Amino acid sequence: DPRSMNLECIKYSWLEPFDDIPDPFEVMVSGYLRAVLVIVGLDDIEWPEDCIQVIAAFCLRKCKLFAVGANNYNEFGVKGKLSAFTQLAEFDRYSFQPQDIYTGYQRYTLKNYEDRIFSIGNNYNGESGVYGSADCKQLLQLTEIDMTNVERYADDDADGRINFVRCISRGTSHTMFVLNDVLYSMGQNEYGQCGKMFSDDAIASDESLTKRNILRPQLISRAFGFSGKDGGQRILQIECGYNHTLVLCANGHLFACGRNDDYQCGQNTDKHALHSLTLVECGVPFTDICVGSYHNMCISRDQQLYVFGRNERNECGVYATINQTSGAFVCEDYYETPTIHPYFVLRDKRIKFMTTKHEHSMVLDLDGMCYMFGSNSQYQICHQRVVEDVVVFQEQYYEYKKLRFKSGSCGYNHTLLLSTRNNDCFGFGGNEYKQTFPYSTKKETRDPHMFVGMEIGIRYEERIVRCIAGEFTTILIQQD
Repeated sequence: DPRSMNLECIKYSWLEPFDDIPDPFEVMVSGYLRAVLVIVGLDDIEWPEDCIQVIAAFCLRKCKLFAVGANNYNEFGVKGKLSAFTQLAEFDRYSFQPQDIYTGYQRYTLKNYEDRIFSIGNNYNGESGVYGSADCKQLLQLTEIDMTNVERYADDDADGRINFVRCISRGTSHTMFVLNDVLYSMGQNEYGQCGKMFSDDAIASDESLTKRNILRPQLISRAFGFSGKDGGQRILQIECGYNHTLVLCANGHLFACGRNDDYQCGQNTDKHALHSLTLVECGVPFTDICVGSYHNMCISRDQQLYVFGRNERNECGVYATINQTSGAFVCEDYYETPTIHPYFVLRDKRIKFMTTKHEHSMVLDLDGMCYMFGSNSQYQICHQRVVEDVVVFQEQYYEYKKLRFKSGSCGYNHTLLLSTRNNDCFGFGGNEYKQTFPYSTKKETRDPHMFVGMEIGIRYEERIVRCIAGEFTTILIQQD
């Protein structure tokens, strides 16, 4: 985060170790970082050129990926299930930052430092954005997405414009991204989850379009307030669920499209699907969003947690609450619009991080305390089968009462947590594909298992900077 950096320290103390960076690399990365600075509102600072290059070089240190799990679509770039952590050589060929890896249903997408997008794994519905070859239903190596319908600046653009991918999200069977303030989608579009339904004429004129699928990226919107000309409506974040999508703008407004049977689009309407991006009217500006199967979580500007969508398995984290009229304890199966979470309001807890996937969720408060809720079918939130309220990790596992966390990730039925202590990573929940405890023969990991360096394949002094839970896979990212 450039806002937390000591710029003078970077400029004068860190310049020398990076003075041998090749000039073309400096130019490419400088453009990338300048775009980032525009997004966070720091483009008005007079940044020295050498300072820009040093920060960029520091941010783009070499990443190594270690994976274990199902690998049903060869999404790791190797064949067969990985029963032990394996370094992914396929990903080593690209320079990228740890946050630029995105997971969907048995597939991964990578954005490299040139802001080019590559996919690997499942592409049955065109969700990986590769079209044309006979064997493109399953990508065996990282392949750049089809850019036929994508408006991209030339490498030698006369105006000096540089391509910038602001955000990417991968749902179960569709993908969306924003390139140069233009929104694109690909994949399954049966419920309008890609943000636009195409006419019969458009389908007839483009062989990559069908009634159900978008087989290569299509432009969804440059208008509708999403243009970069209006900074307040600039898209900051996209999150894709099973069959719906949420879009967050810089002014805190939230838009949704796709299936709405469980009110996952935040619309109290008889419509079972929204075929275009529609404003979620709640009067609360948000700074972060997170999407599960048929539910959503949002963090407001005052760091309160809001939830909406399906809650049949308590995936929104709302268990029994007191009805203000009758005084009886009730638990709603659905929340039609963003609703402030009662558990955290009553305890005056502010939220800094959240993650969810299928039917369980995890959030962290400002102190690094971990809270989990939702389905516990494989002990992915605690070691007791029956759960009647939000689980506090540090209270559930006494030996970790002093441990604090910085991030984590939820898979289909397993959970990963990354601690502030030496970046130790823990896994628990489903273990059918060894995704939480490679050396265990049990199908579930009921108590948190800490992945050690020898088990991962890294040295003692090396640290994990990010953990990613796929459907039935685990990826740990180590950065030099």
